[in-house]
Amino acid sequence: MKPIRNILYFADGDLTMNPALERAISLARSSEGRLTVMDVISNQPSPAAIRIRLGLGMNEIVKRYQEQELQALLTDLPPLTYPVRIDVRIGWGFIEAIRAVVEQQHDLLIKPARHGCHRPLSSNDMHVLRKCPCPVWIDRSSDAVPYRTVLAAVDPISGNDDCADKVIDMAARIARGHSARLAVVHAWELYGESMLRDGGFNMGNVELEELLEETRIEHSQAVAQLLQRHSLAPPEADIHIAKGNPTEVISRIKEKIGADLVVMGTVGRTGIPGFIIGNTAEEVLQRSGCSVLAVKPSGFVSPVTPH
Repeated sequence: MKPIRNILYFADGDLTMNPALERAISLARSSEGRLTVMDVISNQPSPAAIRIRLGLGMNEIVKRYQEQELQALLTDLPPLTYPVRIDVRIGWGFIEAIRAVVEQQHDLLIKPARHGCHRPLSSNDMHVLRKCPCPVWIDRSSDAVPYRTVLAAVDPISGNDDCADKVIDMAARIARGHSARLAVVHAWELYGESMLRDGGFNMGNVELEELLEETRIEHSQAVAQLLQRHSLAPPEADIHIAKGNPTEVISRIKEKIGADLVVMGTVGRTGIPGFIIGNTAEEVLQRSGCSVLAVKPSGFVSPVTPH
């Protein structure tokens, strides 16, 4: 998979040395990559008196202030391979952040959750998750301690995109970087099981149980092949394959193992701008209560375009 060498940290108004920024700096250092720290200010009208006196509008004044604050925040950092770039823009937060990704070809966007720990993600968070073409890592941590358990939620059998491979690759990288335990979860169901069981289709219980077992084996083999492609197997990773609704299964396993980060692919259809998150991903990302990292399939087209 493509190495992470060009990282964008989107402050989203948080001008502190928070856990998300610390993780972005740490990743830039370990990957010897480039880091851009950006924020976006909303477009404000400028009173004529201020422009006459200072020769600047309010947007320019706030932009300069933000740049100075971010520069001061990074002053005492040990040097990275490349100098940290500061980028303050004027406009809508999520739109400008995604434009930066598209224009600068960032490999990863990291941002703090706007509402902090254990609260639903904000609309800004969800817009970035839905529309950003690169992986999006939203950190809900209250401190920057290393993650202990990273959970990769995969679905290698539902389509022909490469989300499952990207999820495993990203989750394994982060787990290694944090010396964390890697866990993999996959939920499977037999579509139409309730109708086959109760709908009078002349399918006996024995036949249905055989069909269920065939489905379970098919899904288990798909997960095994996915892990084999990435040279992962117990004890390198804990494998959880369970029958049931994906949202419920992922949430249950996440709680059971105490995952600090959930990495999952969004159910996107390539080539359809803005069509990114399906119901399962949307619910898991909102309900997880922990940090989340969402991955898009190759070929995803963002509805946000460069200037």
